[in-house]
Amino acid sequence: GTGSNNGNVGIGTTSPGHKLTVGGSLSAHRITESDSLCNVKIGTNTLNNNTTGDNNVAIGSNTLCVNTEGDCNVAIGKEALRFNTSGVSNAAIGPFALYCNTEGGYNAALGDRALLKNTTGCYNTAVGRNSLTGNFNTSIGFTTLQNNTTGSCNIAIGEYALHLGLSGHHNVAVGQHTLCSNYGGTLNVAIGKESLRSNTTGACNVAIGNNTLR
Repeated sequence: GTGSNNGNVGIGTTSPGHKLTVGGSLSAHRITESDSLCNVKIGTNTLNNNTTGDNNVAIGSNTLCVNTEGDCNVAIGKEALRFNTSGVSNAAIGPFALYCNTEGGYNAALGDRALLKNTTGCYNTAVGRNSLTGNFNTSIGFTTLQNNTTGSCNIAIGEYALHLGLSGHHNVAVGQHTLCSNYGGTLNVAIGKESLRSNTTGACNVAIGNNTLR
């Protein structure tokens, strides 16, 4: 049955609580909710506090829910970019991706909890579950650069690459467990499984090949 209540319309219900309430499943070719600022929002509490932010896409519960001024962000997945307020041009795809980001901009996070702890860092790329922060870092693989806090301009590709990294910068780690103990070393290049694995603060090393300078 249908019903109306204080200007609300119900389908399958006689007591609708919203402008349109459907009591049952809904099938449609397209469902889009947009506002006057060209934001698209689908899900509970999406863009709930937005004031001037425009051209954002928020899909999933609590995505961009405290955003006020941030523009041109894409958040897809439960609580992606949840605490973003003024960060711009971020792409967060995956549950909790860029979850703690507040003002950081131009970041790309793909995967469950990718860039989870980043708050103000910019120009980072993270693919895979990790907690990368900092600036101008590229992280691809499970827990790569997971503990990075202030390190910048690092490239980590492979499971646990630069895993412990805290403040090191301009390191290149390619391969499983490469430079995984490094937390302050800079300007290192490690290519090959477990190369430079035990390095912590050493700098300007080059290790090419499996287990080299381990």
